[in-house]
Amino acid sequence: MDGVILVVEDMPGVRRVVTMQLEAAGHRVVAAGSVAEGIEVALDEPRAIAALVADLALPDGDGTALAQRVREIRPELRAVLYISGHPEARLGDAAELPPGHRLLAKPFRAHELLASLAEALRDADGRSTR
Repeated sequence: MDGVILVVEDMPGVRRVVTMQLEAAGHRVVAAGSVAEGIEVALDEPRAIAALVADLALPDGDGTALAQRVREIRPELRAVLYISGHPEARLGDAAELPPGHRLLAKPFRAHELLASLAEALRDADGRSTR
């Protein structure tokens, strides 16, 4: 995958584990702990941002608004993977997510994270070829 993955998660332990799991799979990762930090990273990162992995509930906003803002700043963003401990309360029907967006409920294992991200990227790639 060309580009980096931006991980935005307010819980430092979860952010660290997600970052380590993605890096162990060979991905380049940049991380932030809030919507504001995520936007700052999106503005400052010199490499393309291929994917966003974001918690739905962040202390200064939500993952869906963050994804929209990052896409405005970085139109090369291909895929978004939302992670949440309470996905049904935050997002409603996951089937209504736009192409290239996926939802993964916490807790999850590394293989589930990687599979969900791969699905979001495949879905985004399919969308771009239509």
